[in-house]
Amino acid sequence: MTPSTYRTSLRLRLSILFSPVRLILCVASFAWFVVVSALYMGRGQGAEWWGPLSVIPLLTFTAWTVATDMRHRREEAEQRPTADGDGES
Repeated sequence: MTPSTYRTSLRLRLSILFSPVRLILCVASFAWFVVVSALYMGRGQGAEWWGPLSVIPLLTFTAWTVATDMRHRREEAEQRPTADGDGES
């Protein structure tokens, strides 16, 4: 049985990308989106800045998650064994 790697194990990937702190921040960003969107819809005229303000936490969380995913994939690619089988890049 081969060991789990970041690319092959969905469980490992989700445990890294949605650690307890990230999960709390994800839920908080969705709550922020809902609350600010409700304010935007309720106020109507003159509250144009509420719309873009509501998506800032979601975009920030998404960018952080993508950056973390890319970092883990890059680290794993650097650790892959070469044709010699020595494990060095």
